[in-house]
Amino acid sequence: MLLMLISGVLEWIVYALLLIVYLPIYILGYATIQKNLLVLKFRRYCGIKISTSKLGLVSRRSRVTDVLQVSTDEEIDFQANRSLAYVHRMALWTPRELVRTLFRQQTIELISNEQLAYVILSTVFAHSVVWDEEREMFRLKMEGFEDLFLFEGFYWDARHVLVSADGKRIVIQMESGEEFHSDCSQNNIHDYNLAKLHVQVCLSYFAPGLSHNHVHFVFPSAICLLSKKVLNRDGTLYKLLSPHFRFTERINYQALRVGKATNNKRSMLDRLFFLWQPFPVTKEQFLEGVARKCKRHYFDQGALNCDKDETGDDSPECSRRLHNLFPPDYVTDPELQKIPYLNFLRQYYLVVRKFVKSIQPCIDKDEWKLLAEAVAVHVPRFDKVNMVDAIATFIHQVGVVHFCDHNSYTRYFAYDYGSMAIRTPFETFNNEEHWADIGEQLSLNQDEIKKNPLLLIRQRDVMRTRCFLNIFVDYIPNSQCNLQLGETEYNFHDTCASTAANDFILQLRNLDENLKIQKHLLNDSASNREVRGVGMQIVPLKDIVRSVCY
Repeated sequence: MLLMLISGVLEWIVYALLLIVYLPIYILGYATIQKNLLVLKFRRYCGIKISTSKLGLVSRRSRVTDVLQVSTDEEIDFQANRSLAYVHRMALWTPRELVRTLFRQQTIELISNEQLAYVILSTVFAHSVVWDEEREMFRLKMEGFEDLFLFEGFYWDARHVLVSADGKRIVIQMESGEEFHSDCSQNNIHDYNLAKLHVQVCLSYFAPGLSHNHVHFVFPSAICLLSKKVLNRDGTLYKLLSPHFRFTERINYQALRVGKATNNKRSMLDRLFFLWQPFPVTKEQFLEGVARKCKRHYFDQGALNCDKDETGDDSPECSRRLHNLFPPDYVTDPELQKIPYLNFLRQYYLVVRKFVKSIQPCIDKDEWKLLAEAVAVHVPRFDKVNMVDAIATFIHQVGVVHFCDHNSYTRYFAYDYGSMAIRTPFETFNNEEHWADIGEQLSLNQDEIKKNPLLLIRQRDVMRTRCFLNIFVDYIPNSQCNLQLGETEYNFHDTCASTAANDFILQLRNLDENLKIQKHLLNDSASNREVRGVGMQIVPLKDIVRSVCY
């Protein structure tokens, strides 16, 4: 007890010393924001150097578009209401992570089989899960790693994870094609645990770097910028959409064009000061990965004619559709609804769709046609989509899916099990020569590594991962700017639309309560230390924010 008390006091002393360095950074950041705001407001007042929003190519190879230039008004709004939150996390939370590193506390756990099954089927990773008919298991396909070139000495070697329908059996497939089974013999359990550690590392990058890209980019940015250009800002359609694209223009510009989280050149400056850059790839690699994923989603899949009857139908239960992406496939595909996370998202979609359908009579159809045709330039065949499903998909994607992807990733996986890097390639323990070399490098013997493969994870890699999570993945609230979905104010002029909006908020709250009492099969296997949702309430409504604002 005394040692713990002394250690705690020492940690606070070291933190206070680090603040001597980081507080000036906070003050400088605050002063810079205030200076930027004054300059921007002066320019707007005088009409000098006023910027307008622009869409442009993200990649000349994949030919997808996103925000190229931010408008002056958007920049002012972001600087006033969001920028300081990032400065706060960078300047005041980063020294906390440094203290944990100095006191050897930057560790992760080896994820249990039960938690791994829950994470794959009940979080952001479910977007990349399919049912494998041949194996009769769910298959997580971690596509995109094969296109990346990592820095020397870093390895992302896992590729697929198969999970049985009851979550009790797991099969891991590595880049080499080797398979490792959770129900293996004791002789092979060490190889399986090592493979599972490599899965943890790959999952840590896969969510923010590959599986979530289509949610964040292209479609949300197109709706955001083009709505501001072609819609009447006093009309019902603009008032319906605008709460759900606030800050999207600026945050997507930041992610793709500025890249504070991804602009890692492995320079001395990056290694010593930019501790929130954990990716062992360059910004250019990251951007090409984003562009490829978005192209596959919106162009390769979205541009295809539906192979089902395209007559369309107002019922979300109907399997007939006008577009492969609108609504999301899990809304109409019973097989995908067996995946808990997609089932959770689908229930929110039905509530959103009901709201949009009720407000449909208040929307100017000519305005909608104008917007749909403009968006179709960037999202193929968008002008063919039923208006209700098009609008519902947008609100659902940015107002529910985006936050739930981020939150489920951090809540159930990343903070406890995540590290973006491992510096040892995967080899089974039968390769004694390989492990003798590794043991010599790390001053460990093979038996120590077999018993605890976490010894292969470096604390500074965990620290950099957590700094990244704190700043760019976790939502940073601002008490002066409420962005909660459940408290959205649309400020419609139309009484019918206002009534529908009030009912929408009520229906969201009812769904949130109902989700708590729905049974989630995989919750029964949780240990006391493992974090799970309440029933099917994977993410509480009170936490969900309504736009792509981080």
